Amino acid sequence: MKITVYKPRNLWYNTIMKVEKINRTNNLRAIVSDLIAGNGSIVRAKDFFALAEAQGIAKKDTYFLFPENARDHGNRGYYRLAKMLEIANDRLAKLEGKAPTKKVKAPAAPKSRIVKKSMLEEATSGSEASFNYAPTYASEADIAEELELMGTHL
Repeated sequence: MKITVYKPRNLWYNTIMKVEKINRTNNLRAIVSDLIAGNGSIVRAKDFFALAEAQGIAKKDTYFLFPENARDHGNRGYYRLAKMLEIANDRLAKLEGKAPTKKVKAPAAPKSRIVKKSMLEEATSGSEASFNYAPTYASEADIAEELELMGTHL
């Protein structure tokens, strides 16, 4: 039985590409941080692409910062900087092998239902007819009235 061991040939290439991705993501995060520091909360995608290209980052390398949930729903073509910064930080954590930081909501405490005894007595003390769920059938008079309203005859 022959045992073969797989050795990736392009290990050096993958390492270089990973380092380049980390550098690009750091540069994009710096751009977003600068925009936030300038009292910005939203940015137009076209303007962000121009800033990235001025830093030497291709437009296609910035697409991961623009998912659907980062859109500013009041303005077409604008994106929220806070969400973009969160996405950049999560991507860096993933590339560097750290666990991404995700906000986890605390489970809501179950609401206790307090039913007072007087409320139960009021609900059950009503007329028994209101709690009668037996089917009621239409009488001949009801049928005749409905047919007259529709303008039809039997």
